[in-house]
Amino acid sequence: MAQGEKGMVMRPYSLSSAPHEGFLEMVVTWILKDGRRDDGRGQLTTELFEPAEDAEFVTMDKARGAFLEPADDRQLIMVGTGTGIGPYISILRNALKTGSSKRYVLIHGVARAEDLAYRRELEDMKEKLDLRYYFTTSREETSGRLGAYVEEPFLKRPEGKSGRVNEEEVKAATSSESSGFPLAEVLGTSLTPEDSAIMLCGNPGMVVNISALANHAGFVLKKDSPTCGLERVK
Repeated sequence: MAQGEKGMVMRPYSLSSAPHEGFLEMVVTWILKDGRRDDGRGQLTTELFEPAEDAEFVTMDKARGAFLEPADDRQLIMVGTGTGIGPYISILRNALKTGSSKRYVLIHGVARAEDLAYRRELEDMKEKLDLRYYFTTSREETSGRLGAYVEEPFLKRPEGKSGRVNEEEVKAATSSESSGFPLAEVLGTSLTPEDSAIMLCGNPGMVVNISALANHAGFVLKKDSPTCGLERVK
């Protein structure tokens, strides 16, 4: 939150830093506040990068959302777009600290390869954790990408189908009898609610799409889990 002459501006963000680290780290995108928008977007990030002299920043000390118990040993599928990767970095850094033996699968969706925040750190983590790291790029062909959009590992698209995954495509998929994920084939393992948990963070459309696909496959959506990593007025 930022407090200045224009009043309080509140935004939900997740920390990238782990609990044991002695600092607070966030990954954000500076959305320029150019005076032409009336939805308030860009106000906080502009203050973060170019703070006014009277600006004050306040953080809340209470976490909210849906969390996994430490004893839950299911593989964790973490899907994030853009800055939505933030909380997963915190989870993985904590896993390194605690010596976790759980399997982690991270899928990061961005526009271009240059937007893959923490890529080098994640590649290093693969040597120390049971971590599968994948990425998608929607605006350029990138070597090693899993696809163009993060929904694709959860959706069997018709041959030749491309472009952003839309509501009609998701409805068609959730109306069919098939409920398996292509991601299970990539991982070479089962992907069911009994052996896996799925976390989503980032673009609201992506959260809605994958939530519907996962629900069709038997996963139960935690209603109190917030969409994080977004610049949005509460």
